[in-house]
Amino acid sequence: MTILDDHPAKMDHFPIVTTLYMSMVSQVETPSYNFKGTDWEAVREELVTRLARLECKDVIPTEGKFFTSLNALTCAIEDSIHKKVSLVTPAPYQKCWWSRELSDRCREVRRLARRSHDQRTESEDPVYQAHKTMRRGYTFMIENAKTTHWDGFLSTLDEKSVWTVHKYASRNPTDGGRSHILTLKLATGKASSQIVKMNEEKSKLLHTTFFPNHAQSDQPQLDSKYPPPKFGYSPVTDEQIHQAITRLSPHKAPGPDGIPNVFLIHCTDLIVPHLGPLF
Repeated sequence: MTILDDHPAKMDHFPIVTTLYMSMVSQVETPSYNFKGTDWEAVREELVTRLARLECKDVIPTEGKFFTSLNALTCAIEDSIHKKVSLVTPAPYQKCWWSRELSDRCREVRRLARRSHDQRTESEDPVYQAHKTMRRGYTFMIENAKTTHWDGFLSTLDEKSVWTVHKYASRNPTDGGRSHILTLKLATGKASSQIVKMNEEKSKLLHTTFFPNHAQSDQPQLDSKYPPPKFGYSPVTDEQIHQAITRLSPHKAPGPDGIPNVFLIHCTDLIVPHLGPLF
């Protein structure tokens, strides 16, 4: 927009004011399952009830039966999680070592701080000493929570995650910024493409790309001719599945089905009989 009235004297140009209207999309934190505070006995009881309705066969003859059994097992696990695991909305500034006890103690410290501020004219009021004692205890709880969380992380180290600990201990401190996925480009034709910016659209695009849908058939392929095997093959046993689950890290990010490793660890003996035929 050119402003003619503000034309300076003896100048050959006019001041131009540019107004930009930019809208910021607020990021809404979606609730997630609180697996760290879950009553696993209740989850196991619910899972036993749902698994009893499933048909467990030693041999799955067709591809269609395989996907049917897989979907039934996945639904049983997801329904158990949905019914027995509570939801929690993460705070934007909450630390991974934070707990409900620290939140309660923080509220108590703030309450005493307000009372001591109200009694600031009374230097002999016992609320000052109570506030100091409570604040020291709160500081000790924070330090203890950090130490306990770090010790718990170190107790789960293996040959892979030990390098992660080395990176944490050797690198310079950071601002704790969250990692993110950059803008994606979806090819819609030979010379056209679509820009994907929203997180939900990125998630769908990545899921479709890495996990495409395959055609399912209920007819056994008896006439198919397979090449001779290159090596000896033996079916996967339940003991091997048990060993694989014991090596899992409990609180890693889940896959597309939303089933975390901690669920498999706590319910190994219940789901392995159903996983064996699928492998």
